[in-house]
Amino acid sequence: MSAQEFIQKRQSLVFFGHKIKPGDIQKCLLKLSDLLDALNSFSIRVIKSERPRKKLIIDIELAEGFNPEKYSVDSYLYEFISYLKSVSANFREYIRTVPVESFPELYFHKFHNICFTDTIYRIKDKYTF
Repeated sequence: MSAQEFIQKRQSLVFFGHKIKPGDIQKCLLKLSDLLDALNSFSIRVIKSERPRKKLIIDIELAEGFNPEKYSVDSYLYEFISYLKSVSANFREYIRTVPVESFPELYFHKFHNICFTDTIYRIKDKYTF
C-alpha cells in the first residue's frame, strides 16, 4: 500500500456505515464538465439537521479568478453523483437508501473566501480519468 493510499484510507469518511474516499470524490470532481481549470480544493463534511438526519456536504473552493455564481450547483450535483456512483460501490449503496432531506449537496466558494473546518484536499493533478 502506497503512502497516498494509506492517507486516503485513514481519511475516508464513514457515512451511514459506508466509506466515502476523498480520492474517489476528487476523481469525480475532475470529470465534471467545465470545472477542470476552476477547481482548487475541496472539503467533505457531514451536517446534522434538526430531525437528526445527516447530510453529506462537499465544499469546493474555486481557483483564483473564478466566480461561484457562474456555476449551477444542481447541474453539477447530479453529474457528480452519477460519477461517484460509478466509482464507489459504498456510495452507490448509500445513495440508494438516502432520504430526500439528506441528499448530498455541493457548495462553490471563491478562492480563499472560505474557512474549511475539516480536512482540505488540494487538487494538484488536474487531469481527466
